Amino acid sequence: MRVALICQSYPPMVSGISVAVRHLAEGLVGHGHAVLVLTASDRGEAYTGERAGVHLVRLASIPTPARRGQRWSWWSRDEVERHLDEFRPDVIHLHDPFLGGMVMPSFARDRGLPLIVTAHALPMYRTSTRRCTRRMSSSVNCGS
Repeated sequence: MRVALICQSYPPMVSGISVAVRHLAEGLVGHGHAVLVLTASDRGEAYTGERAGVHLVRLASIPTPARRGQRWSWWSRDEVERHLDEFRPDVIHLHDPFLGGMVMPSFARDRGLPLIVTAHALPMYRTSTRRCTRRMSSSVNCGS
């Protein structure tokens, strides 16, 4: 299976999300799956690479003022779609429902792909999550 994991931070940036996504990505690779992680660049400039069998696409980023050692990327819809179309995922797992929530539901729906969303940061973003979840659920078939 070809799995795309999408998040704002990934090692060497350290956060709970980055560690969880790294473990998931490497575990999936260990079970024979092809994995793409689409994330913010830890260097600022965009680049691609591979680490522990995980294909990494790092998008251009800026420092996050609120969190030392973290960077943030404003995802260009065209750039994200280009990378995902090149990878051809069977499933998309979104770990940033806020910014990714603007791009991923329509991308997944248009291509008939399952979209998994994990919100790691609750309840801090409860109000934002409620609005985002409503918008996402109107765009994606959540199953029965």
